[in-house]
Amino acid sequence: MGRLQFDFHTDRDRLAHDQTPRRGQLLVLEQDVRRPRRRRRRQAREPAPARPEGRVLTEENILTVQGNIAGTYEELGRGEEALRMQRDVYFGSVKLRGAEDPETLREADNYAASLVQLKRFEEAKSLFCKAIPVARRVLGESNGITLTMKLHYAEALYKDDGATLDEALYKDDGATLEDLREAVTTLEDAERIAQRVLGGAYPTTAAIEKSLRYARAALRARETPSES
Repeated sequence: MGRLQFDFHTDRDRLAHDQTPRRGQLLVLEQDVRRPRRRRRRQAREPAPARPEGRVLTEENILTVQGNIAGTYEELGRGEEALRMQRDVYFGSVKLRGAEDPETLREADNYAASLVQLKRFEEAKSLFCKAIPVARRVLGESNGITLTMKLHYAEALYKDDGATLDEALYKDDGATLEDLREAVTTLEDAERIAQRVLGGAYPTTAAIEKSLRYARAALRARETPSES
């Protein structure tokens, strides 16, 4: 039986304006495996030189595969398993590429967004507070990774997955009034940049606008005294 051949492709120019969270593209055995839950993922960098029987997996390829597996776990509702693997991908990227590499910053965003989904808000906020300044300095304010980091950070400040917009209860029990105000100002800044750079029809812009409506609703609910 012949060996399985993995064909990985490289696209170094797609980091500037990535789509809304989250990621998922990997060509394996000529099939396009996508992660609907995550924004589009840049494909792996140049693999190791080909051997006569086919190409071999590199460390970067392995991280890409692990990231796609994490997305599959999330689609199956296995959030804790997905989080563990996403954490391994993030720290593996830090070790392999360095903390300031664009791919590492992308993985930081994915990892922190997974923490938000599991309502581990404090851990998510801690990671975002470290990663966002680096993304702003290395990638710039208008980069897609920077914008989605701001989006997910704002969600960590206000989001409660069990609430609905009509209930206007988008908040973490630990969220303070200052947190909610910061969420609104963060999203307002991100929306302004996204509108200018990407346009109103771009998925990232639409996601930011939706989240901004939620954050404003949460802020209004907190600022308005409840009637007894």
